[in-house]
Amino acid sequence: MRGDGRLYQRKRSPFWWCEFYHNGKQCRESTGETDERKAQKHLDRRVHEVANARDGIKPFIGPQAERIKVAELLDALKTDYELRGKWGERVESTFKKLREYFGAWRAMNVTSEAVASWQLQLRGEGYKDATINRFCQVLSQSFKLAIERKRLSSGPVVKRLSEVGNERKGFFTETELRALIAHLPEYLKDFVLFAYITGMRRGEVLEPAMVGCP
Repeated sequence: MRGDGRLYQRKRSPFWWCEFYHNGKQCRESTGETDERKAQKHLDRRVHEVANARDGIKPFIGPQAERIKVAELLDALKTDYELRGKWGERVESTFKKLREYFGAWRAMNVTSEAVASWQLQLRGEGYKDATINRFCQVLSQSFKLAIERKRLSSGPVVKRLSEVGNERKGFFTETELRALIAHLPEYLKDFVLFAYITGMRRGEVLEPAMVGCP
């Protein structure tokens, strides 16, 4: 029966393959088993997962989604950033850190617990919570984009760390700032005033100007 799926064999493959349906679409994959009884258990599990997804119990992860690695999600997000003019050296550094740790992971294996463990590891390496939040924000965005494009059905829930105690301090009043600007070279005056008005850090002000630079 269509709802139960079926087992079959393919030429030049030692394994049993299975076929089942999810949302009306045919899914085919290797069971990784040469024993028919074990292959049937694999098929039964997949059919059960489809039923759970249909009943809203747990999202179904198809064979294609199971093979997707985090590096692919980051590649897609990088392209999106470039299209929107948001790519720069600071963002590139963040992506590099994510690739070093999660790049080779299958996306489906990145759980909330795995992310929390990584956050603790980053703290142990001396990273501030605000910086860790920037890393995790990009990671979350990569999963969100994949879900929007229907490459994945779900992603990890990433807890934002508190940034209390990391607030910027030592602000100038506007009067003090304008007195300072009067003594700056002409090429810096507009730059400093813009940073003050927007509250952006130096790197954030410079980043748009660096997009597209070699």
